[in-house]
Amino acid sequence: MALNFTFQSFQQTLYFDPSFGVLLDGNVGANGDGGGSNTNIYIGVFVSVGGVAILAILALTVGLVVGYFTMKQRAQRRANTMERMTNAMTEEEDPDVPN
Repeated sequence: MALNFTFQSFQQTLYFDPSFGVLLDGNVGANGDGGGSNTNIYIGVFVSVGGVAILAILALTVGLVVGYFTMKQRAQRRANTMERMTNAMTEEEDPDVPN
């Protein structure tokens, strides 16, 4: 059995399958209605959301650490480049200074 709901304001149709409700409830009573608790669903949702949150925090931490070391490495390269340029300019400006 399927129900067809029509919402005139949106001109869209929703098809509802009542057997899907059995999957959400977990237990089915003798008369066919879902009669159990939703504890398993709640546990699954909380574990899933918690796992996604942990993965997001881990990814953010890894990104920040990689960004920090990349920035540090670039700063060191700039410092080395500036030092070489300064040394080269000093040698060009004062040729009488022994090396």
